[in-house]
Amino acid sequence: MKNHFAIGLALLPLLFPSSASAYERHWSVEKVPYTWDLELFEQEAGHSFEPEQSVSGILQTVQPIVWHSAEMINEQWATLKSISDPKKQLSAIRQSTILTSACDSLIDFRKLTEERKLPIRWRDQHRGRTWMDPTTATTLLYALESFNDNHPGYTLTLGDMAQAGCGQLEYGTLISHVEDTETEEAATELLNQARLHGGTPVVQTIIGSSRPRKMVEKTLLGHSFNDQGLMTLRVATRTYRRQGVGPNGRARHRVRMWDKQLDTINAIETKRVITTLESGRSKRLWYQHWVSQELEKQVIVLSSRRLNVQQPLSEQLAHIDEMRFSRWDIKKPLSFKAERRWVRRKGARSSRWESWALVHEAGHQTHTSGRDVDISYVTKSNYRHFNGSWKAIDSQRTWKWFEILVQAAQEVGGHVEKILVGPRIHRILKRRLPKKVRNTHLFRKVLKRVDGHDAHHHLRLGPSQDLGITMIPWIWRFDEPLWNILGQGLTELHR
Repeated sequence: MKNHFAIGLALLPLLFPSSASAYERHWSVEKVPYTWDLELFEQEAGHSFEPEQSVSGILQTVQPIVWHSAEMINEQWATLKSISDPKKQLSAIRQSTILTSACDSLIDFRKLTEERKLPIRWRDQHRGRTWMDPTTATTLLYALESFNDNHPGYTLTLGDMAQAGCGQLEYGTLISHVEDTETEEAATELLNQARLHGGTPVVQTIIGSSRPRKMVEKTLLGHSFNDQGLMTLRVATRTYRRQGVGPNGRARHRVRMWDKQLDTINAIETKRVITTLESGRSKRLWYQHWVSQELEKQVIVLSSRRLNVQQPLSEQLAHIDEMRFSRWDIKKPLSFKAERRWVRRKGARSSRWESWALVHEAGHQTHTSGRDVDISYVTKSNYRHFNGSWKAIDSQRTWKWFEILVQAAQEVGGHVEKILVGPRIHRILKRRLPKKVRNTHLFRKVLKRVDGHDAHHHLRLGPSQDLGITMIPWIWRFDEPLWNILGQGLTELHR
């Protein structure tokens, strides 16, 4: 009797919505834990629950977006990545709001430069890692125009910056914001397609009937409503290529490879979660995350019963529904490099295992706040950008570009914190540049040797005082309103 009374109190805000703002109307819904059992909820609520705006009840499992400044998100990630114990680190992440945090202060640099004649090319056309803070955007615009004036005919290729809404750039993951507008309900349509998978709301789509088939998985990370009641969803997209389908023996061979490192494995997270089957029914599963810190490997397992981390996984295979094997990095938590996913497909008489490989997207320790940009070196004849060929690098013009960046940052009231180059590139510059250049502060203090940067340099600007791009007069043309220039580049996610 007491349980029914408690459930009745919990449902009162849903059965009798107030006339408050859209955000306030959904507040009680947003506070429901993400492991909420939708099937049990629907059974208790009966036919009394009528979602507004035809929004699916799964909205209860999508946490509200927590809006922070870019620097605060950057500092939170830096603090979490400094925790050396994987179990404590993951626990701290779960207890924080970092996974549902987003910033609203970044500018889409691609849109900002669409109609400008700048000496740039883009490394890709679709990934959306093209956001940066106003001071960084202003610095880069100023530097590119100056470079074009002094070195006509030469171009640079732009790579990863930050993603929409800030946050960690994870392996194989592209972040975007899907919004409802007055004419199109893109966010609502996506939400209505979602189901729970391992306790997380996702939309899985299989593309193509020919080989190799692809699976696009969109995970709903957070949601927000503006003053007009229109919804925004923060979405993480991962793409997998199917590697094949085989009997249990194939999966058993894979887990035996994992079992060889049994002595180094520790459980860092164990919990009960809900998975919604294709039939619409809900199923409770165990979610277990194991890590071998010594070998830098990890696995996430969904199973019908709780597994023993000290027992070989191959001996517990009959209870497993899904396995996700990948590389592990303490500096890139919840990022799954080279992930291979094994999913059990149960048939009438027997079951088979379907294998999927995560499509590569770079993961980064930095690039969380919009102050980091990956840029190619200046090369001879503008070829082999992001190639890593030291023979193609134009050392003199690359150094001039570094000097222009420093000057541009000073002009807009900022400063270049560091420029990361690969060890080989640093040796080449040291050998080819004159001694007076090698003795400068830029070469000795700002230029840093870091592995993994032989194909590009990494520009990092220092924290700004949120100067704002609209304060930089040289960007503005007097023959048109400033907003026409910047409006497409500024995010409107949080109004």
